[in-house]
Amino acid sequence: MALATSRRGNERIGAMATLRIWMLGPFRVLRDGEPIPSSAWRSQQTRTILKVLLARRGHVVPADQLLEILWPDDEPHAARRRLHVRISQLRRALDPDDPSAYVLTVEGGYTFNPEADCWLDTVEFEARAEWGRHCQESSDLAEAITAYETARALYRGDFLEEDLYEDWAFAERERLRERFLTVLTELAECYAQQGRYRRAVACCRDVLAADPCRESVYVRLMLYHYYAGEQDRALRAYERCRQVLADELGVEPLPQTTALHEQIRQRQVEPVDGAVRYPEPVYEGRMFEVPYSLGHTPFVGREREYAWLIEQWRDAKTDVFLIEGEAGVGKSRLVEEFLGYAAAEGGTVLCSRAAPAERLPYAPVVAALRPLLESAKGGDLSPATLAALALLFPEMRERHPNLPPLPELPARQERERLFGAVVALVQAGTSPGTLLHVDDAHRADLSSLDLLARLAGYLTVVLTCRSEETPPDHPLRVVLRPLRRQGRVAALTLERLSPAAVKTLIRQLAHDDVPALAEQVIAQTDGNPLFLIALLQHMFEEGALYVDTEGRWATTSDAVLSLPPTVRETIEARLRHLRGDLRRVFDLAAVIGGEFDFALLQHTSQVGEAPLLDALDALLEAGLLIEPRGVGRGEFALAHDRYAEVAYDTLPRVRRWRLHRRVAEALVALHGDDPATSAEVAYHYHRGGRPAEAVRFAIRAGEHALRLYAGQDAAGHFEDAIRWAEEAGLSFDKEQLAEIHLNWGEALRRSGRYEDAMAHFAQALPLAQGELKLAVVFQICSMGVTRGASLAEFNRLVPSLEQELVGIGDTWALAALRWAQGFIAALQGEVSRARECSAAGWRVARRLVVRGSKAPPWLEARGYVALARCYELWTDWRRAIRYADKALALYTARNDLNGIAASHAILGAACHGLGKWDQALSHFERCYGLAADAGDPRMQGEALYRAGLVYFERGDWARAEENAHRILATAGLTGDVVRQAFGQSLSARLSARRDAPREAIPVLRLQEQVARAADAMCYVAQSLRYLAEAYLLAGDMEAALTTARKGSELAHRCGMKREWGGSLRILGEALARSGELQEAERHLLRAMGLAERIGCRYDLAEACRSLGGLYRERGAVEMAKEYLDAALTLFEELGAGHDAVTTRQLLSDLTPA
Repeated sequence: MALATSRRGNERIGAMATLRIWMLGPFRVLRDGEPIPSSAWRSQQTRTILKVLLARRGHVVPADQLLEILWPDDEPHAARRRLHVRISQLRRALDPDDPSAYVLTVEGGYTFNPEADCWLDTVEFEARAEWGRHCQESSDLAEAITAYETARALYRGDFLEEDLYEDWAFAERERLRERFLTVLTELAECYAQQGRYRRAVACCRDVLAADPCRESVYVRLMLYHYYAGEQDRALRAYERCRQVLADELGVEPLPQTTALHEQIRQRQVEPVDGAVRYPEPVYEGRMFEVPYSLGHTPFVGREREYAWLIEQWRDAKTDVFLIEGEAGVGKSRLVEEFLGYAAAEGGTVLCSRAAPAERLPYAPVVAALRPLLESAKGGDLSPATLAALALLFPEMRERHPNLPPLPELPARQERERLFGAVVALVQAGTSPGTLLHVDDAHRADLSSLDLLARLAGYLTVVLTCRSEETPPDHPLRVVLRPLRRQGRVAALTLERLSPAAVKTLIRQLAHDDVPALAEQVIAQTDGNPLFLIALLQHMFEEGALYVDTEGRWATTSDAVLSLPPTVRETIEARLRHLRGDLRRVFDLAAVIGGEFDFALLQHTSQVGEAPLLDALDALLEAGLLIEPRGVGRGEFALAHDRYAEVAYDTLPRVRRWRLHRRVAEALVALHGDDPATSAEVAYHYHRGGRPAEAVRFAIRAGEHALRLYAGQDAAGHFEDAIRWAEEAGLSFDKEQLAEIHLNWGEALRRSGRYEDAMAHFAQALPLAQGELKLAVVFQICSMGVTRGASLAEFNRLVPSLEQELVGIGDTWALAALRWAQGFIAALQGEVSRARECSAAGWRVARRLVVRGSKAPPWLEARGYVALARCYELWTDWRRAIRYADKALALYTARNDLNGIAASHAILGAACHGLGKWDQALSHFERCYGLAADAGDPRMQGEALYRAGLVYFERGDWARAEENAHRILATAGLTGDVVRQAFGQSLSARLSARRDAPREAIPVLRLQEQVARAADAMCYVAQSLRYLAEAYLLAGDMEAALTTARKGSELAHRCGMKREWGGSLRILGEALARSGELQEAERHLLRAMGLAERIGCRYDLAEACRSLGGLYRERGAVEMAKEYLDAALTLFEELGAGHDAVTTRQLLSDLTPA
């Protein structure tokens, strides 16, 4: 009775204790019911001291021993001072009000206060175990089972499992582990003596899972199976015992064990005198067999969702299905039925899955589309298309060894070429009604999601994702947003099964009503199908649920004990039942990523083919493994991702490291230098604690992703490489680090993250040399202009590079630098320097050609574009057309979409200036379409702006306003300051013409300031012209005169003849309204002369109209009529409707009523 009182007293103390400490499994300390915050511990060493004192509870731990554990290599006096600090911190962490309550200082060291108000799980565990032993010896089996089960629940894991390899914890860990296995063994015996052999066998299995070499437990297992009426299982238990002892210890079973085996075989087991006599089993039927029906879940409770999917599929408007819900809710099962229906209706179904550890760009799409490669044999795909597809499907080059090389293109165009090739493959290899399903799409990389969005419409895309892992800003939702707005996405959120559906499901599984079981399962799982099936499988494996002699499902009296509270604990319980060799294979599969091929598993496990196949068969039979049997899928996969997650999380850290390293080494051995596996290898080396190898393969993965135009993925790999290197203290040489930052920046630029890209280019600049430095400078300057940075930045960066290239001599890099310098000078308004630099670049090019060095086509084309843009700025439109045509021919030959678009933009601008507006709009339309295909928002904005100017001058202000809004929307997304300024300028000019000039003035003044800050004087001159016009329309003559004079002077200096003439016209009109008619006439005649000289018919018409107005004011009616007639003719020829109307009104005012 004293023992019973002690047991109840321990319960009372546990409930009232201020401090509660768990050491079995994860280490936890609660003070007043709350975890002690990390800030209170101050350091990991403080926690370690507490663990050591608890491991030696009841003994004094010498200070020298603590010093040896914590600071073995430090100077003793300094280490002792640190120990005093840590002890003080520990005391205050455990009890801030009474620091001496738990840790005592005694002679020679420290000890944990045995009288402290503290509950320890180890003490409680041993008390329950001791009480169970006492009750068992007293033949109170029911009370013994309760005590043992409580002790079993307290043992959440080995003692201080996170300190697995610390010597000071080893002895206590082994002692408690042995005590736990003894508890399980005696618990099994108690169950057996009640005739509850299912539970007894389950306990034995748990013991053998932890220690497979315990022969005495095999003996008990044989007896329990035998007395349960399962002779065959008893004999198999002996065979398993014999195999394990031979493999692990190299010994045979004891003679007594062999004799028992023979007695069982002959059904002549007789108890020895004094031995326990086991009763008949309390239930009959098949024990520990999971029914076959649990291997495939019936389709119930989803009839409404299934019908909705079919209805949506029949609707031609739906291009994408998004089915989401929590893990295990049945998304894959619903989609399986839906795809089965589609296939029965004649549709082609392509399937893949985004694996947890998969980091290869486009991997799920490639896996799904691989079956279509056979269509390439029919000649439906061009050699260029096959060459592009070979980037994703390397086997294409084996089938077609003579594929042409792919010309180098700008990044966006290369990505567009790749996407276009995939679209061509889909069009050649599929028929109407084809569906592409990607399971777990929330794990797919951004490049895959972009490609899936592009394929939507060419086939039907079906995606499933976990709601809890797909927040509103998740890439999957962001990519689908435009398609949603277009009404092309059908979304479905799957809820848990209703209680009625759960009852129907269990009825179909059991082929009978089992109401009590159904109610239990409903209460426990709340209708989550994964939890439901796992729970039923666990109950069968535990023996709490069985199939009776009539084939019906039946529960034992202890079924409630077999219901873990969560799906995670249910899975943990199932995995604990696996014998050692099966658990090792299962753990390895979880580390690989949950889906795998046999070759990789065998290479990593180093297990022979036959025993490994046996292990896989056993896991398949248990429902823990499946065979996907799909093209592009692994040969085997874990039954559900949650199984992989639980297995992985419960692996000891050191064993996890070792397995990751073995997987990485196996991948390298199997695939060699294949860059497609670099990301996976990098991941496993990182997880395996091999940073140098992880960094090397991460860089290779980033470079490979760049080649596949997967910028976001590439950026992630480069980021991993740098971070892992820093964490491990690894360093790079300057050139390597410069190249990493350049590639990282390029990856970010392709992803539209311009500011981040610029930061990496800036880091690469001081490290780079030679051509690499040139590439960095070009990136910085081109992006800087796009982002609104000053053009002076280019001139600041160039001198050191220029000196370096000039020192080398004539190279195409030097020619390119000179052309770039010329164009920048033109933008800055330095006409002479622009001409000088451009000519210098062409002189270098000619010398190189004479020497036999052929210019790269892309470089020659860029030279022509730079020259054409300069002439366009200077309003020498015919020369601009000549050089733009040359560039267009070169870009067309290389199918360079971005270059073709740029050439059309220049040609359109020149035609616009010359008054060939229909041709101009045709060029701009072509430019916009190509830019959209290439994914270049910068060039799209350019086309919209220039077309907007044509609409503005035509008087089609609604179209012009629409273009302005589109420019601003695109620029707002990309942060393109230049295009944003274009859009604002166009919108402001429209406001000025629509009788709201004062609203336009602040916007145009801001544009002038922005252009001036960027040192883009050509745009300053343009802004001053537009601003002067707004002042004129607002009636502010003084501001109009001042601004027009500044604009005309600057435009003249910049060589911009159209802006010069335009400012002169506005200056003339302002002077006329100010009464200075003679001076006004002089300026207007100069404006008209400039317009005639450059061939700008619209500006000529405006100048004529202004002169007509001037002469009307003078009373020179005939001269006024002459000029107004000329203006009207020009406006009508151009199609400038609004201007023709106003001019016609002026003419009518000249004629007396």
